[in-house]
Formats: sequence, C-alpha cells, structure tokens
Amino acid sequence: MNEQDIVKILDEMGDLLELTEENPFKARAYYRGAQALRENPGCRLDDVDSLQELPGIGTSLANLICELQTDEDSSFYRELKGKVPGEFRKLLHIPGLGPKTIRLILQELKPASIADLERALEHREIRKIKGLSSKTEAKLKRGLEMLEDRPSSFSLGIALPLGRELLSFLAKLPAVSRAEIVGSTARGRETVGDLDILVGCADPDQVARSFAAHPRVEKVLNDEDNHLRCETWFGLPIDLYLVSQEAFSGMLEHLKGDVGHHAKLRQLGKSKGLNWGLIPLEAYEELGLPVLPPELREGGAKLTLPENLLQLRDIRGDLHMHTRWSDGGCSIFEMARAAQARGYEYIAICDHTRNLPIAKGLKPEQLQQQSVEIEEVNRELKSIKVLHGTEVDILKDGSLDFPDEVLRELDVVVASVHLRYKQGMEAMTSRIEAALKNPHVDILAHPTGRLIGRREPYDLQLERVFEAAARNKKALEINASPSRLDLKDKYASMARDWGVPVVIDTDAHAVEELADMEYGVMTARRAALEKDNVLNTKPLDQFEKWLNR
Repeated sequence: MNEQDIVKILDEMGDLLELTEENPFKARAYYRGAQALRENPGCRLDDVDSLQELPGIGTSLANLICELQTDEDSSFYRELKGKVPGEFRKLLHIPGLGPKTIRLILQELKPASIADLERALEHREIRKIKGLSSKTEAKLKRGLEMLEDRPSSFSLGIALPLGRELLSFLAKLPAVSRAEIVGSTARGRETVGDLDILVGCADPDQVARSFAAHPRVEKVLNDEDNHLRCETWFGLPIDLYLVSQEAFSGMLEHLKGDVGHHAKLRQLGKSKGLNWGLIPLEAYEELGLPVLPPELREGGAKLTLPENLLQLRDIRGDLHMHTRWSDGGCSIFEMARAAQARGYEYIAICDHTRNLPIAKGLKPEQLQQQSVEIEEVNRELKSIKVLHGTEVDILKDGSLDFPDEVLRELDVVVASVHLRYKQGMEAMTSRIEAALKNPHVDILAHPTGRLIGRREPYDLQLERVFEAAARNKKALEINASPSRLDLKDKYASMARDWGVPVVIDTDAHAVEELADMEYGVMTARRAALEKDNVLNTKPLDQFEKWLNR
C-alpha cells in the first residue's frame, strides 16, 4: 500500500473509534498519525524507527503502519470495521456530520438499516435528539441522496463549504504560499460540475501527494503537468492547479472567468491589437474596463460594473425564518440572538400556517400566543428587533390560509405555494396574482417553487407575476437556501427591470442556516443587483416605512 492509502485508513480508523469508543483520545492518536504522514511525504513506511521520529507517531502506531503497508486488512482494522455495519460506515463521508454526530444518531435511534434512517427523516425524528437540529436532518437527507445517486452536477451549498475546508487544509502545508477557490464555484453558479482550486506553492509534487491523501479524496483521476484531478466519494471532481507564487496572480485572473467571458475580452483585445492566450492581470485596464468580480465574469454577463453592487455586509435583516413553533429547530430567542451576532438590525419570524400540517403549521390562536413570546424577546434583546410575521400558504384558488383580520395584525406577511404544484400555467399564474392583490401580503417567497435537482419550477408566466408585484407594491424573494436559490439570477434581474424590489432571505430552520445568506447575495450579484434593489439592506426605520406603504 502507498502513503495515501495508509493515510486514508488511519483517518477512517480514527472515525471508527469515535463511532464506537467513549474515549476520544484513542481516535486522536490515529488522526495525528495520518496528519504526520501528510506533512512528511516520502517517509519510509516499512521502518518502525523512522516512523517514530515523526511527531505524533509512537511504537504501536508505527508498527501498525508497517503492517498496513503489506496488509491493509490488519486485525485491528478488521475488528473496528466489524463493529460498524458497512452501510453505516458510508455515513462518515457525509459533509458536515462527523463521527460524533453519527454516533449520537445511531445510539438514539438504533436503526437496523439505512431504510430505518430514511423513515426517521420522514418523521422528523433527528431534530428531536438533544444537540441536533433541522440542519442536521437536512445534511443527513442530502448525504443519503448522494449515497444512492452520484449526480453530474452539485449544489453550490456543497461545493463552496468543501472548497473552504480544503483551503484550510492547504494553508497548513509548508510548501503552500496561497490558495483560492476559482472557476464556477467562485462565480456563485447554483450548480457546478467540479470544484477548482488554484494553489501557489514551492513544491507541486509534494502538495499533490498530500492533497491526494486527504480524507475527502476517494481517487486520483489525473496527475500531470502541475494539474491534479481527484474525485470525492460522492462524485464531485476537484481540480487542483499548482503554480509558482510568481505565476499565481496572473493565473488567478484567468481562472476567475469562464470561456464565454474570455472570448469577449479576447475579441475586444484584438480590436486594440492585443492577442492573449491566458487573460493577463492588465486585461481590464488595457481595455478600459472596470475590474469585475467573479460573479460577473460569465459569458452572458455584461462587461459593466454596477455602481453599488450588492455586498454581503449590506444586509441588515433576514425576513423569513422558522422556529420550533412550526418546523424549525430553535426558539425565537435563539434565532434572534444568532441574527444579532451577525450584526442584523431586524428579523422576521415567519412560521408556517395551518394548511401545512406536516410542518406543524400554526392556527390563528397559536399565532397570538407567539406574539407574546416575540414581545418578551424584544424586551430582552434591545439591539435587534424581532418582527412578527407568517409564511402564509397560498391556497389553490389564490386565497390565503389566514383571513385578513389575522394578517393585518402582523408586521410582515410572506406568502408562498407549498401544495398543488402541478396546476397548469394559467391556473398557477392566476393563483399567485390573486395572492399579490391581497393588501396584507408583503413578500412572495421562493416564487417559482423549484428545488434544485429535485423539483422543476411551477408552470408559470413570470412576466405576469412581475407585473402584479410591481402594480401592488410587493417584493419578491431570493430564497438563499442553496437547495432553492429562487429567484434564480436571470429572474432576479428581470424583477429589477420591472421595478420590483427584492428581499434576500435564508428561510432558516436553525441558527446555522442563517449563514446561507451568502448564497443569496451571490445570486443577487450574478444578477448585477445593487444595494438599493434589495429591501433588507435598508435600516430598520426605512424598512418599516416600506412595510407601512
């Protein structure tokens, strides 16, 4: 066995020990051993004395490494694998869970099979485990889907966090001076075919060997000419471009744009007598163009930079989130405090309504009880205002799940379709138009109803929706959940052209999901939206003025 194989086995043994042992120090010994081999590539794997000279490797671990080099099925490794059924060992590869979380799920639910876990997900049993949440459910659900099907494209919500995890790993390698995510992930595409990372380093071969041994890497597809192409266990390819520190900035400029964007620049360059292979650092300056951020470096984007392109730091509030009152995993106070920590001035609690019993939708009397709790949270947290809202269901005929006398008492009303998705175009468009005419509705949530890779958008005439929103002074949501990103960039741009304001919301069901705001902002930037196009960039007093329009 080679060095990379042994590193993967040591990491797996650490994971298996965390799954099966109470003592965390045993697992750490194997993690430290794997890290020592990563940081010292080329060491002798058949020499116990040489191995013991590496930090974190003692006699027993050195002997195990020597044994693994000739026999991957060592007795202890075989014993560990025997304690965890094979189909549950696959859970260790799900991004964001980790062996401690998996161990807790297996201990509490005692599933006999993956099918048992899927049933537990259907009945929302994961979030009932102390210390877990709806976000854990979402990660497990998505991970199980990956186990069943290796897709050809992957959500930005998978690629970007994985890329950042790998950047953190690369930063610890002595030979690496700089590393950045590039390509379609950096441009914020809703789905990507691969993950591209540019690395400036002094020893490309050493960095490639260390990276190939990373636990997320299942196999190496190509390793030549300072280009390493790997594949994760769930099929996402990773392209590592290894260049000198001197060449890094120029290559970074080139890899930020796509083929169509490069073609535009080259065409303009030729008109000025400039012929480029790779797009150089000076390209924009030489063409008299502003330097564009990655989100605007795609073939369909104009070569212009909006005067005040939206930034993540511009967001002042999040107007669509759920709590334990319906299908969320946290209390109102927990959501508000987490939003406060993000620097927000306001949030809106918008739990589901009674038409959605699977999400524990609220009845009007429960909504009144919830208002009391919101008042208490506002008294305790003085630097953020919690607005009382609801995500009211738009019923089949376009009426709303709550009567006007209930809705008029709320600060914010978010309306959305959750059932009967397959109405024809005319019926669905009329249904949404009717909801937008209601004087109490403020925001249309996830307007096309799509779930990326799982459910197509409704059959809808969007121009009529934009016209109805403009006429009735409503806002349309960019739902920042990476499984939705709805409105998509193209339609967000159309909404702006119709004069319809946009709200970027996370639809968070747990405090961790508030971080999804970044994906919504990337989508808005791809649409070239400016700060003034987005309602929740307004200070609280101005936003409340809009609510009272």
